Amino acid sequence: MANDRNEKTSTHDCAASAQPDSPMPARLSAAFRTVDCEDLRVVFARSATLARSYYRSTAAGDQLLGLGVAASARAGEQDSIASRFGALRDALTDADTLAHQDKIRLLGWSAFDPEYARDPASSWAGYARREIYLPEILLRRKDGKTSALIIGEADKLEAIWQRWEALLAAAARDHRSGRLGFTTTQSADHLWLDRDTFCYGVERVTKDHVAPKVVLARRVRLDMTQSIDLRAALQLLSESYPTCTRFAISSPENEDYPVFFGATPERLAQVKDGEVHTMALAGTAKANEGDALLNKPKELEEHQFVVDMILDSLAPYCSELTSDPTPKIKRLTNVSHLLSDISGRLKPGVGLAEVVDALHPTPAVCGTPRKLARELIAQFEGFDRGLYAGTFGWMDLEGNGEFDVALRCALAGDTQALLFAGAGITRDSDIELEWTETRAKFEPLLRALAAMVLG
Repeated sequence: MANDRNEKTSTHDCAASAQPDSPMPARLSAAFRTVDCEDLRVVFARSATLARSYYRSTAAGDQLLGLGVAASARAGEQDSIASRFGALRDALTDADTLAHQDKIRLLGWSAFDPEYARDPASSWAGYARREIYLPEILLRRKDGKTSALIIGEADKLEAIWQRWEALLAAAARDHRSGRLGFTTTQSADHLWLDRDTFCYGVERVTKDHVAPKVVLARRVRLDMTQSIDLRAALQLLSESYPTCTRFAISSPENEDYPVFFGATPERLAQVKDGEVHTMALAGTAKANEGDALLNKPKELEEHQFVVDMILDSLAPYCSELTSDPTPKIKRLTNVSHLLSDISGRLKPGVGLAEVVDALHPTPAVCGTPRKLARELIAQFEGFDRGLYAGTFGWMDLEGNGEFDVALRCALAGDTQALLFAGAGITRDSDIELEWTETRAKFEPLLRALAAMVLG
């Protein structure tokens, strides 16, 4: 909700000549305002079924929320993130200047396998395989302050703001009520899916050695006794997994599962001023057995697959590239992982979009070699992963930004949810141990989906 005394508003026209897939208004303008809204999770919970909404919160406490769509550059099966980013960026910067250019954030994602055959009956109906877009309203919460960037045609900016202002005011009232600090739980029926296909895939890797590593996933469906409370779910994820990136993306066109959300421990890549930072996160143990990972050959081999692939994939794009000499332990509430940090200096003209195309999917969520592993996943699993194990994030117009890997996540409807988790399978894998590992990875979302706000 706008603060009348401190409100700052300015506009500037942008004449756009390039045409992304979704028509670009002929003259875009931008207006900047400060707003009274402390918790963007509450705004997302109110907006998710009304219009495209995109929420992201980092370990540092920074929050980003995009509402609606001002312009979109959807990608086809063969179109890269880089090409779509370039089309939308060029459309926005074709004019001499664009007001608040440093504040603009393009939001987007890519499915795990953009070429996976589309099924109109899929749980992912309504979610584009790849998307880069500019929201109508971009809310940012940083250092205790919230700002809003409003984007649209110059004569429609005020109308755009008025459409969203009442929702922001209602969210602020929700937050001030204090109810979000008190939650209870509801019960759910669990339907554990994919046991046979998961075990078949493990046997093909361990006995037939069809590939050095294949990451196989499975699902669980929850049927809740009451409506899923997104406010409580996002709050609980923030409290229980503070070092993870919490996210939520809505596609209201998807009638069964309009919201995709979770808390991921894995960053795909961050780019800032020509520097790239990424991580290899692979190798898993129980939360209290993390140190043992450093002495398990199977886990160390699985981890090294990821390190080697990231270094090989980034080498053509970097003038310098370094990685941790040995992995360390990343400890989460439910599991521990092996982690190696990797960083480099990008060559001129290379930004985050090119890095995302080069890295995704890594062996941590796919396997090795990548093309073969992705083909085997489609053959063994028998379901559409959609955005699970895909990537999502933001970019500015200079190619800086952050993209994460969509893990520890679920599709949520009114009273039903579909959860996803996977495990890296190598020749030394044990079926029961891998099945148990995926069960532990479901835990964050099982608890979050059962949470409800009192009042």
